[in-house]
Amino acid sequence: MLKCYGLIFVKVTGPYWNLVTSGSVPYLLLYKSVQSLRMYLSDCVNNPKLLITDRQWAAEDVADIPNGTSS
Repeated sequence: MLKCYGLIFVKVTGPYWNLVTSGSVPYLLLYKSVQSLRMYLSDCVNNPKLLITDRQWAAEDVADIPNGTSS
């Protein structure tokens, strides 16, 4: 179960949190990212194997956006 939570953090919530807290995307423009995330999660419901592939839910790799919390 812990591995499942870790996978969801690495693939979904972590990158989304980095995107939101980075300040690089204005709040009103996050809709596009939220729609990409919704489509990715819908695809994962139909094919859970997508969670363990390299496919990202965003066109750009939002995991690379610094969130300002590192020193």
